[in-house]
Amino acid sequence: MNNIQFKSSEIYKEIINNTMMHSIMLISNDTEMLDIYANNIVSTMFCKAEEKPCGVCTECQKIAHKTMVDVLEYPLKGEVLKSDELNKLLDTVFELPFEHDKKVYIINNFSSIDALMQNKLLKTLEEPPSHAYFILKVDNESVVLQTIKSRCQKIMLPKLDTISLQECLNNLGADIKLVDEAMSFCGGSLAQAKQYINSPNFLNNVNFLLNMLQNLKKSWQVVDYASVLYTKKDEILDILHIYLKILQDSTYLALGLDDLITLKTHTSELKFIAEGYSLDAMSQMIKDVNLILEKLDRHCNFNSIIDEFLLGILEDKHKWPI
Repeated sequence: MNNIQFKSSEIYKEIINNTMMHSIMLISNDTEMLDIYANNIVSTMFCKAEEKPCGVCTECQKIAHKTMVDVLEYPLKGEVLKSDELNKLLDTVFELPFEHDKKVYIINNFSSIDALMQNKLLKTLEEPPSHAYFILKVDNESVVLQTIKSRCQKIMLPKLDTISLQECLNNLGADIKLVDEAMSFCGGSLAQAKQYINSPNFLNNVNFLLNMLQNLKKSWQVVDYASVLYTKKDEILDILHIYLKILQDSTYLALGLDDLITLKTHTSELKFIAEGYSLDAMSQMIKDVNLILEKLDRHCNFNSIIDEFLLGILEDKHKWPI
């Protein structure tokens, strides 16, 4: 998100006017956007320049390099806040800031905190000291307690516009073709696009899935496609996201909704797929992915999941023919 977009937001005006709530809940499934937005909020709160955030003053630089003593980010280690870390956070809340008139606590992956720990934080969110502010980064609002939500100002983060997304990705120094392909598959998510760009197999996985959806017709072919997917356990979530995007755009093509298609460079392959599967079949194939994800979460046998995934494609194709 660029500064122009942020400065037009309500939260920016509230910070400038000193009317911001003490507890902010940032909501997005794009973890990169959560980081960018939180950084913009904190930089604006501490920036000494007239035009905030300037990005160059001492305070902005400290925040950018995570050396600001009055900005505390949790968890301290790992990806999920632990009970002892929460205790440490709560013990320091009423301590005065070191260098400024305010202190900010940023809690990452708040959606991963269980109900017991959320309740433990609740009283502090209800009655925070005047110097303490909380920024909760949430990628799944449904698991956050209603009592927590009611104590926070909720901000649903917008997706990056195409120009801003491309600028962010171009700054990574990746090949132009790779950037364009990542943008077309990421669904507007900066985090997903960066993950694709950093994956050495992203383009190969795209080609593999396009080939599979065009050519998988008989059960004996499952063995060949499965043998490839068996080796991609660490990449399976990215592969399923790519698969869903291909099916989504193939469905749009079949419905004549060409304006919604982002995989413009793969139109011929999408047309072939749309002609090979009925709308009912593609709809069911998309739904089936949720079952696959559930089994992956339960750590079921990976090879068995892959077999089920591929056989399910054939089953849906024949159950709902063109």
